[in-house]
Order: sequence, then structure tokens, then C-alpha cells
Amino acid sequence: MDSTIIMNVYGFIGYSLCKSLLNSGCEVKGLVPEPCRPGTGAEEKQMEIGRNANYSETECEDWYSDKMINKSKLIIPFFDFYMLGTEKSLTENASLKSCLRRNAEYLRISLVLPCRLLFDKASRDETIMPFLEFLQNNRIVVQEIYVPTFYGQWQPEEYFFHQLIKNPETTRKELAPHEREETMDAIFLEDAMEQILPLLKMENGRFLLKSSDPNAWRDCALSLTEPDGMCKAAGVGMDWPIGIEKVKAADVLDAETVIVQKKQDYRKGLQLQQEYYEFLKKKREKA
Repeated sequence: MDSTIIMNVYGFIGYSLCKSLLNSGCEVKGLVPEPCRPGTGAEEKQMEIGRNANYSETECEDWYSDKMINKSKLIIPFFDFYMLGTEKSLTENASLKSCLRRNAEYLRISLVLPCRLLFDKASRDETIMPFLEFLQNNRIVVQEIYVPTFYGQWQPEEYFFHQLIKNPETTRKELAPHEREETMDAIFLEDAMEQILPLLKMENGRFLLKSSDPNAWRDCALSLTEPDGMCKAAGVGMDWPIGIEKVKAADVLDAETVIVQKKQDYRKGLQLQQEYYEFLKKKREKA
């Protein structure tokens, strides 16, 4: 793989991609916003990967002014921006667009996108389509990887599973999935990374990651809420939005489906997420 650059490297998916690439021996440059978003654990994440000789980082604005001389793979974890509702800071960023246009011949871009945008034309047109058209018009090679909800270490507070772990006594009326959360499917983060890394070696293509379990998101949610679940959330039931209503076949983009085989039992994966959350909580309370 060419040298790899990851935008918003301390985001949920961005950081997991960075760690996985470093563990595979790749050189990675992380792009960080200034300032980093509070509560993301950026300092802890920086300590975890900062000692790796293959890792370097720079602020986004500094990188935007660079002129490339070698081919590079730019990974944009659009899903991280999308869940925070900050995608326009990316898609309408004049400095970023100028950089991409200037370095078009050297860049190969991989976008990690919510699978909703594969099926929901209205959401796609509103969020990512203008940016995709900009890349196409500037003849920049683009790969699209559509993914469902990921769970595991560092899952942000916007996600339903995180909220259930953080608020085990919450009732259903007080807690519901984020309006942008992918409730059709869920994949343990480390299992997903094993499938994404080989895809990143390709220059283009459109892919959809799916769990081998068709009820994965619901199973995860129930394991956190049923009477013997780890969180024992009273009153949380089955009335969650699952899937996208009335999808029109003409609105669905063609994509190659990649089935992610489950290596980690979902209960164990959620337990690891909870244990890491408790570890960070105690660490910050002592600080």
C-alpha cells in the first residue's frame, strides 16, 4: 500500500483503522483537527500509538497546504463526521478541496461511509453526494466502503450501546438510538478491521460490510437490556427502529457485499467495550 493518511485520526473509526494499519506494519500519518473534540480520549489515544516509529501526525490545516510528490492513500472516515453531524466541516471545507484538487494525481481516497447512504437516496444527496461529485469532477480515484454500526473500545457516546453501558438504570422513555445510528446491523470493531484492511489495498470499488448474523444489532441491544444482561436496563424493550422504511430499489447503489465472519461473540465484544469504559472512567476520576 502507498503511504497512508487518515483524516480525524482520533475519531472512533479513524483511530481503529490507524491502529490496525500500524499493527500490520504500514506507515501512517494522522491528521488531527485543532482543537481536538473534548471527551474523545485523544490524549490517551496519542499515548497508545505515539511511540510507534511508523506513526506521525500533523494538524489538518498544515497538511492542506502541502504539495505531494508521492502517491498516497487518504482514508476519510466519513461515518465519524456523520454521527456527530459535522460532515459539512469536511464536505464544504474550501482548504481541503483546494488540497485535493492540487494533489489529484497523487491521491487515492477511501471513504468509510454509513450503510444508510447506500440505500437512502435523500440522505445520500444531502450529505455525501456533492463531495463525491467534486472528487469525480477532479478525476480523483475514490473507493467507497459502506459499514453498519461498529461496537468495541472507544465507541462514542452518540451510540446506543454506549448509552446503555453508561446509563444502566435508564428506562426506554429516556433512551433511544441516535437518529443517525445504523440499526440494521452491527459488527465488532476488530472483526471489521480484518475485512477492511484488504479492501484498502484496492484503489477503487464500492463495498458493503455485513455481519454474518442478520440480527446482530438487535442481539447486541437485547444483551444489554434483557433481565440477565450486563446492564439490566429497566423497561428498555423491542421498539427500536430497525432498517430503513420503504426503500426503493432504484435508490439503492450497487455494491459488492463483504460478509464479516464473527470471530468474537457479541456478548464478549460488548463486555470488552464495557470493561474499557469502566477503566477509562476510573482513570479520569483519579486524574
